[in-house]
Amino acid sequence: MTNDIKINDIKEMEKYFSNNLKSPLFPILADLYYEKGDYVRAHKVCQIGIKANPNSTVGYYILAKISLIKEELIKAEELLLKSIALEELNLNSMKLLFSVQIELDRSKSVIKKNVDKIIVLDNNNIDCKKWLEDNYKYDFKSNTQKNKITNKKSKGNNKKTEDSIIEIKEKVVKKVEKKEIKKDNIKINDALASMTLFNIYKSQGYYEQALNVLNILKKKDSKNKTIQQEIDILIELIRKM
Repeated sequence: MTNDIKINDIKEMEKYFSNNLKSPLFPILADLYYEKGDYVRAHKVCQIGIKANPNSTVGYYILAKISLIKEELIKAEELLLKSIALEELNLNSMKLLFSVQIELDRSKSVIKKNVDKIIVLDNNNIDCKKWLEDNYKYDFKSNTQKNKITNKKSKGNNKKTEDSIIEIKEKVVKKVEKKEIKKDNIKINDALASMTLFNIYKSQGYYEQALNVLNILKKKDSKNKTIQQEIDILIELIRKM
């Protein structure tokens, strides 16, 4: 039972993972290795974990970060795109993909597809707003209209983007409704709560458990804007379930 171990303890997670190689919780151990700077072990854990859990968006996200450490930008881009394809509201992967695609000098149209989605989910993202202002003449300073655009064509594109995000959210909800959610055996408390655990729950469709984790994290860091953004997304998804 994973509720008998401390998931932030690398030794205990190593023991747990060695006895549960197919566990979907493998990203927790991989992330612990990554934060420690042990990228070889982090990569190995992800390889083993993804073999048993091919839809682990968090696993692909960690592999992408490892690829960036190795300066393998194209590989990182591929992994992030796969992570986002598996979970279309994956804000972490979207943000990292934004940086990677700029570094790879991708076309404006390619970058904009991702940037538009980020802005809808994270309307205060300074880097993305700056990019849109520089490349598409967006006017975010206008008080009369959110994300006001200086030409009609851009306005139309922005409206389409917002509509597409709504469609994406509806798709996610439908997937959850069709999925039989099993009871997870982790008892969430202050010691276990982490963004990695949240991302695992979210990627698997355990939205209520994910929200519980975020609420615990918010108590620890009430000014963290990322936590509040994720809470808002989850609340909307849960309401539609």
